[in-house]
Amino acid sequence: MEEEMFLGLRKKSGVSMTRFEEKFGRSFDGLYGETIRDLVQQGLMQIDGDRVRMTKRGLFLGDTVAERFILE
Repeated sequence: MEEEMFLGLRKKSGVSMTRFEEKFGRSFDGLYGETIRDLVQQGLMQIDGDRVRMTKRGLFLGDTVAERFILE
């Protein structure tokens, strides 16, 4: 799941939340909702319909953003 996020967020198209849930059988919001909301508030990510992606600022700070998706 972490690899899916790392790779997907580096693409312009971002990550489809629906596809993620279908692929892993887990709730995207349950796993990453709080993190996504925090990053959106910081201007590092955006939600566009079913997709989450990094903003230009987020891409510049890509490693910092990506590390937030490491599950413990």
